[in-house]
Amino acid sequence: MFMSASIAPVFSEKKKFKKFERALQRTALCSLQKLRKRGISLEIFLVSDATMKSINRKYRGKPKPTNVLSFEVPFSVPRPDLGRTRFIGELFLAPDWAEKKGDELGFLVVHGILHLLGYTHEGAKESIIMNNLERKIWNQLCQKS
Repeated sequence: MFMSASIAPVFSEKKKFKKFERALQRTALCSLQKLRKRGISLEIFLVSDATMKSINRKYRGKPKPTNVLSFEVPFSVPRPDLGRTRFIGELFLAPDWAEKKGDELGFLVVHGILHLLGYTHEGAKESIIMNNLERKIWNQLCQKS
């Protein structure tokens, strides 16, 4: 069975975030390729600190901004508009907050994608697996550029 290419559109809440869209989309698609995942779709949203704070409060009960949030979509949610491509979820990134914290947006995309694919850092073993994988992917992506 033929699996289609992956899809990762990036949407900016603010005009000043548009400059990140292309690079983050490329990072997402390359990350999926490195993970040997094809036919995957996800959406990336670049939002203000205020929006991120609101989302974090509503869905995690934490009244503060954060750098990245991942919202995995249950496999049973249909997306007929995507054809055979499987929608795995949404990533929300706060570029201003990430910059304040010294976080690299591309690395946060890799981190978020791993969460959407089911990786966690809840326990020590899971954390080691996820951290090693995200470092490996990020290092490969950085060597490529």
